[in-house]
Amino acid sequence: MNKKITLAGMGLLLIWLLSQCTTSQIVYSNVSVPEEGGIRFEKLTDETRDNVSGISTRNEYGKFEWWVNPSIAVSPDGRRFAYLSYKNKQTNIMVASAERGGSGATQRTFRNWVTDLSWSPDGSQLYFSEQRNNTSSIYCINADAGSVLNQLTFGSTYDAAPSASPYDPDLVFFSRRDYGSYSIWSYNRKNNLFTNYSTGCTPEPLKDEPNTFLCTRFNDKGIGEIWKVNYQTGIETLILSRQEQSFTTPRISPDGKWIVCMGNSFDPKNKRVQNLDIFVVRTDGTQFTQLTFHPGNDGCPVWSPDGRSIYFLSQRGTAKGLFNVWRMNFNLQ
Repeated sequence: MNKKITLAGMGLLLIWLLSQCTTSQIVYSNVSVPEEGGIRFEKLTDETRDNVSGISTRNEYGKFEWWVNPSIAVSPDGRRFAYLSYKNKQTNIMVASAERGGSGATQRTFRNWVTDLSWSPDGSQLYFSEQRNNTSSIYCINADAGSVLNQLTFGSTYDAAPSASPYDPDLVFFSRRDYGSYSIWSYNRKNNLFTNYSTGCTPEPLKDEPNTFLCTRFNDKGIGEIWKVNYQTGIETLILSRQEQSFTTPRISPDGKWIVCMGNSFDPKNKRVQNLDIFVVRTDGTQFTQLTFHPGNDGCPVWSPDGRSIYFLSQRGTAKGLFNVWRMNFNLQ
């Protein structure tokens, strides 16, 4: 997975949309467009130095697809952010200063193909998954020293997108076993027990709602939807679903009022998928709002700890449409 991201291979989670992407000339060098008025954008990485891994491409059939695993993480204190970088034919985690505008990036893993990442609630660990051949396993590593690597899942499965629960020892993730559908699992870090909860992928535990997580599910047309699942009561709530648009990788705001996610923009006039953009919706499903409108791809959004900013990947601001980590302000009430 690199700046020209290759998403072929078994076990990769892709979104395949039946409409072809528009092929009009895109001016990537613009930082913003008129529809994004009032939003301040700050570029945190440098494409000539940081080699940030991308999240979207067109496959060999010309269909638009994207990588849904979380590729950015912000430390709980807001001082650092982590991202995936492709160098020397390997994808690894880099950690940079959020306070100094992305300067001083340090490599934290030395693996072959790290596919996602998240921070532990106390800021001491980085969780990630790495793909090897047809399988993927979950690991954790010291966020400060990058040493003492621990492997948490094993076997011939595809385990990915780990996210630590803030209120118990569980680490939630999604898994594909025996080439079946994707499902949400947890790993108890104290007793080493695994539990299967429901269908879905890219789980996000909710801080103020124990036993509850957000996740992505795909309907019978292959369209991504955002769901909330309480695995103790069995209550499942559809938060966001729209015809011809897929939404994935939900992340809850620190105050618990908003969900940010990425999804495809769709032009109803020509019935074509255009690109990836960033959207927010309240946790009750109201006030659905599109935040980005740049013709390049924007995706993989995560909140800053104070909820005032959103970090994301974008092709904007570079002549060749290479990906960088960006930060934008968020001020919806």
